[in-house]
Amino acid sequence: MLRFHPNGDAFATGGDDATCRLFDLRADRQVCVYEKESLLFPVNGVDFSLSGRILFAGYGDYRVSVWDTLKCNRNNILYGHENRISSLRVSPGNIYLN
Repeated sequence: MLRFHPNGDAFATGGDDATCRLFDLRADRQVCVYEKESLLFPVNGVDFSLSGRILFAGYGDYRVSVWDTLKCNRNNILYGHENRISSLRVSPGNIYLN
């Protein structure tokens, strides 16, 4: 999984190892790894909020993690999906996740 930051200067990836990574294209390096020991399922979808401050990551365990891109930590977990999350997108109005 790969998604570009709204300003185009960075991108995030999600992998089978249950980690998300943020890369800065200007600095040509990885700037953050988002991971928790409790995450065991692959990342199947990633997307940024319109501001780019939040990275949403959908996992194979029916959950979405809400990562803070500046602090490199998880702010929240969204529950309630009834199946494996295969992809996700933030709506154009930044109101909901598809």
